[in-house]
Amino acid sequence: MLSLLVEFGADLLAKDPILPITPLQWLLSGRLQTDDMLGILLKGDQPDQVYIEALHRTFRSQLIELQAIEPSSPRSNSQAGKERQYRVDLKEQFRRVLTHPRLVRYIDSTEDEHGATLIQQAAYVLHSSSVRLLLDAGADAGRAFHHGSYSALPLQIAYTQARGLYAAKQQLLESFSESSRRRAGQAMEVAKELLKWHVARGDGVFHGITELHLACRMADGESMVELLSLGMDPRAKGRWPGVEQEVTPRELLRLELEADMEVVLNFPVPSEQDDAERPIPQAMDLLFAEFSGEEYDSSSVNTEDLEL
Repeated sequence: MLSLLVEFGADLLAKDPILPITPLQWLLSGRLQTDDMLGILLKGDQPDQVYIEALHRTFRSQLIELQAIEPSSPRSNSQAGKERQYRVDLKEQFRRVLTHPRLVRYIDSTEDEHGATLIQQAAYVLHSSSVRLLLDAGADAGRAFHHGSYSALPLQIAYTQARGLYAAKQQLLESFSESSRRRAGQAMEVAKELLKWHVARGDGVFHGITELHLACRMADGESMVELLSLGMDPRAKGRWPGVEQEVTPRELLRLELEADMEVVLNFPVPSEQDDAERPIPQAMDLLFAEFSGEEYDSSSVNTEDLEL
């Protein structure tokens, strides 16, 4: 039926009266059933913006994985199984879209001049599977997001978000949601994937940076302890954007965050529910306090083993 409609001149740019989106964008907003439907809608030429918005909508559908139901919410095994399958289907749909030659060419395009690329958004929400899929498809993790005179690479966006979440986890346990825990749990994987991308290209931006550096920058105490127990060198030095001399993990832990936080606080949130995806406000207050001399309890982050 769809192929016949297209063959006889159906308007592929017609928009739904309730949601102003095209048939292609509508299809990619939900769970894709067959490759045939996607292929039919992609046969004809459409404006670049249609493809760009479709790609971004498909990415945003992945974020359902971060909107975890709280453990206290009652649900049956059948419901839980359906949720897991739905997430698997959405991830597979995103992978298939990223491998389509007509769509993947727009992988680094933003929806508007003030928007962010897909890899920047995936780093912002700390979604490890999307980061891997995007990097495998050729996304540019060396492209910075700019706000005024400030800029931040996807890796810088990721660790700043993670540090805010870890601050919240340490200080705001009662209000730390299951969704935030899920994001914090993916932070190191996201940072490692982005670091590997830079290392593989030999761009020198993060030359010498180790996983211990990343854990320190995020103030992830558990990962710091684990990496030190595995023998990772606390004296290793690496290059860091904006810093003239090479830095050790401990120096990176104490390096000011103002420029990176300025970018993150003004980042275009890749979700319809902005407040749910933004860093917890109290967490950012804690980070500002940490570097302004105000009272801040960092006792949960043990840095004694990092002493030179």
